[in-house]
Amino acid sequence: MVADLLGVSVRDLHQMWERSSHRWQAVRRVLDNGGPSLVYQPIFDLRTGATAGVEALSRFPTSATDPEQWFAHAASVGLGIELELAAVRKALPVLRRGPPSARLAVNVSPSTLVGGLIDLLITSAAHADLSRLVVEITEHESNFEDPAVLQAARELRNLGARIAVDDIGTGYSGLQRLVNLRPEVIKVDRCLIHGINTDPVRRATAIALVYIGQEIDSSIIAEGIETSAELAAVQNAGICYGQGHLLARPNIQPIFR
Repeated sequence: MVADLLGVSVRDLHQMWERSSHRWQAVRRVLDNGGPSLVYQPIFDLRTGATAGVEALSRFPTSATDPEQWFAHAASVGLGIELELAAVRKALPVLRRGPPSARLAVNVSPSTLVGGLIDLLITSAAHADLSRLVVEITEHESNFEDPAVLQAARELRNLGARIAVDDIGTGYSGLQRLVNLRPEVIKVDRCLIHGINTDPVRRATAIALVYIGQEIDSSIIAEGIETSAELAAVQNAGICYGQGHLLARPNIQPIFR
């Protein structure tokens, strides 16, 4: 029986090692080729129709695994920070394009915020206007009370960049980020926007976030607007900025209008 248990354990360890090795090699190939491919989804001023900015979104060689899984797999083999920094580095040249009022949004985890982002931006500051940069702090980790994260957020603002929190409306972690980071941009998650035109609870939550944004001087962006009815409901709730397939799909080139 002991021999059987040991045999199962060894097989499990071997399978785990094979999975980790495969993930490491896949991520390493992406990094060696300069990082993930990027597409850019416009963010619109819903009052004027002008492009307020673009969000850089990572894309990877196979569609079978979505971008979030790629970053999760990279983190599991110790390459998460390197992969996120590669995506940010690739996106930064967009800061030299478009009208001065348009902003570039990039996504990073708290680990990347404290693990190399500031140094990357300091190096890039001579070639890019960091006042046009918005750094979205993702919710994949829950260490938003970590003093190192809060210190890195302060350093980020000192460089001129703005902070955004995304996926607000999905649970306690979003509210925790809101309280601790006091972001300049609040992004309302698509799960709250989907069906907002028919759901009074979603509408009330959106209106409450608009009020919070006014109190802490934050702009509100609605994510995932897919229908004209959702767009109308978002505007009626007082949200001034939005993105989604109804407005514009991601493009390989940042498009400003």
